[in-house]
Amino acid sequence: MTVGSLNTIYSSPTVSLKPAVVRIDLLESAPHKADRMHLHPDMVDGYPDDRTYDETMAENPMVWLRSYLTQLHQWVGQADGDAMADASEAITAEAASLLEDARQPWPEVVHDERGLVAG
Repeated sequence: MTVGSLNTIYSSPTVSLKPAVVRIDLLESAPHKADRMHLHPDMVDGYPDDRTYDETMAENPMVWLRSYLTQLHQWVGQADGDAMADASEAITAEAASLLEDARQPWPEVVHDERGLVAG
């Protein structure tokens, strides 16, 4: 598993399992809106295929995520699925923490003449 670092206020950390079997995007257009949350259940050569929206994901993202992680053995085999199920609580706690951080107000920044963050 690899975890990406935060380089700017516009980037998000990345957690990757290789080879990827699914991509889960916990995106929101505004804090607590949960309107853009979706998953890519099919990966083609490591790249996400079409988006799938699941209404239950938006209702309670962390309950949905934990449930999803405990059912991965259907796609990755019993041993790897069991390992993901065992790690589901820790993964869900980390995802909840990251989502809470993303929901906080962004810091004040100075923009250059093009509208980009300066410095």
